[in-house]
Amino acid sequence: MLGSLGKWLRILGFDVVIPPDVEDEKIDEMAIDESRILLTRDRRFSERARSPNLLIRSLDVDTQLREVNEVYNVFGYSRENGMVLTRCSVCNHSLEEISREMVEGRIPERVHAEQDKFWGCKGCGRYYWNGTHYSEMLKKIEKFI
Repeated sequence: MLGSLGKWLRILGFDVVIPPDVEDEKIDEMAIDESRILLTRDRRFSERARSPNLLIRSLDVDTQLREVNEVYNVFGYSRENGMVLTRCSVCNHSLEEISREMVEGRIPERVHAEQDKFWGCKGCGRYYWNGTHYSEMLKKIEKFI
């Protein structure tokens, strides 16, 4: 129910687990075992959870990000620690800078010719670069800071 929020927290560089459809108790146990903060929109779950948690009230992802930021300063922390865009937004693995040669033939030729830096995800095999999507994400992040 908070998949978009999770994706944006990953973009900010946070290790975010989006659990499969399992019972609340298992999610709570996972949060405790892995020292995670549980984010939920379920008021009853938030009240009975034993793990540290934050009840997210909004349905809008930008407002959800503001809610999390008000409590945990995720934008400031991420920026100060150089975490922005260091994780795969899809699978949560850390990104590693890779050479142009490694992405040749695996990304659009135009991108290969125009870009200098590339990052790869060992988890899902996706490639990232500083294109227009990257610029738009940075603009959105700056809007919150």
